[in-house]
Amino acid sequence: MKEQHILIFSHGQTEAQLNKVFSDANTTMTEKGRQEVLDDIQNIKSSEIKYKKIYCSNLPRAIETAEIISKELNLPFEIINELAQQDFGIYTGKPNTKENYSDYINDLLAENGNCEPITNILNNLEKSVKKIYDTKENSIVIAHRFTWLGFEVYFNGTNYSPEILTQDEKKNFVRSI
Repeated sequence: MKEQHILIFSHGQTEAQLNKVFSDANTTMTEKGRQEVLDDIQNIKSSEIKYKKIYCSNLPRAIETAEIISKELNLPFEIINELAQQDFGIYTGKPNTKENYSDYINDLLAENGNCEPITNILNNLEKSVKKIYDTKENSIVIAHRFTWLGFEVYFNGTNYSPEILTQDEKKNFVRSI
């Protein structure tokens, strides 16, 4: 059986990341973010793996990333709404401090209405991960924080933990399945 590769590719730096706030749906990439994507494409080009398609959410930063990769690699892309980053609710636009992040994680897990519940996020991710996996094709997935986590949980059984969501660990990686 042929090995399938799914590349989890983070969109580049966004205005929200630059300003260190919880993002909204419309946050866009910075010029630095666009350059990060172009730089990372060189790693894909030098890989022996031949990708067939790009998948991204309906958020502007993910679409922009998919467009850049699509143009550079001559690959089609498909928008999957369920790949969208969660709705941060009352945290949108707030500073992304340790205290606010801790409160957000507590609300996320409590499913108290202050932000999109974790069950919605994971249900959406399961649908999108299954759809991509079922293609049996080598694919690139433009990731947001919980997209990356969803793939980890789906394929590795990783438990949810705020510690695994650090910027350093959110680097692009290839997962052979």
